[in-house]
Amino acid sequence: MTEFNVLGDESEWDSCWSQRYTDWLLAAGMSGQAVQQRLENRRNWRASAAETVVAAMTANGNPAGFLALSVREEHGETVARVDDIWVEPELRGQGLGTAARAWGEEWARAKGAVKISTTVDGRSHLFDDYPLRAMQMVKRLGDAPELPEGVTARPMTEEEFPAWRDGEVEGYARDISSSGLMSLERALERSRQEFPELLPEGMATPGHTFWVVEAGQEQVATIWLRHDMMPGMSYVFGVTSSPAHRGKGYGRAAMLAGERASVEAGDTVLGLNVFGSNAVAQNLYTKLGYVATERNRSRTL
Repeated sequence: MTEFNVLGDESEWDSCWSQRYTDWLLAAGMSGQAVQQRLENRRNWRASAAETVVAAMTANGNPAGFLALSVREEHGETVARVDDIWVEPELRGQGLGTAARAWGEEWARAKGAVKISTTVDGRSHLFDDYPLRAMQMVKRLGDAPELPEGVTARPMTEEEFPAWRDGEVEGYARDISSSGLMSLERALERSRQEFPELLPEGMATPGHTFWVVEAGQEQVATIWLRHDMMPGMSYVFGVTSSPAHRGKGYGRAAMLAGERASVEAGDTVLGLNVFGSNAVAQNLYTKLGYVATERNRSRTL
């Protein structure tokens, strides 16, 4: 018999969760400082919720794991989040994770939530039937890689920046919308708001670099990076292949250019976000050696 007992003190769960989260991210190649920043971000997100709950799970009267949930208001809707489900290793394969998920979904419905989301690490399959919205990936960098023969990379010019920025604003909105996170109209509004916040000084914003990839003196791709976004970690904010040149390996070349720029900036890890609808990019990053650290999934209730 499986039971869930709501806890008044979250400290035991938080200690268990934070150690598991830390071990996983360190194994993926992130620095200790970067992992601590990720932990702080996750804790702050949970702290901003309207309501949270942690339940201890028991199986036949014996401790079996934890379930952590939260609920908040977003864009006029009540949305819930499964912050953690943990089943003791020796008790797995008995349906306890499925039971915890069902308990969490009922709790969310009781709070009036219309949608439920979760972020799971790269090993969990408990939520595989929730649509994948986005995925965080990282790669530990070594020596700066060479670009393919006939391909070069150079910094973007000030004259090229405005047209590139306009295209990225629209492209980012399309990616958000196609992944099912929100309507295209709302995604455009969000994209137009975020870009000035990310780049208050345009291409002169400190810590950001913009590269143009060329083949045969023709522009074929671009990549936008922020260096030291977390300690020792650069981050890909955008990588785009020109429509006329897609499927020719130039997206891969742009990523290699980004790795070179990150190594030259002194970072040892390159991270990125890839939307759930972009299977082509997911396959590319996996082949290049990127590891999925977190998968963001959600569905309506």
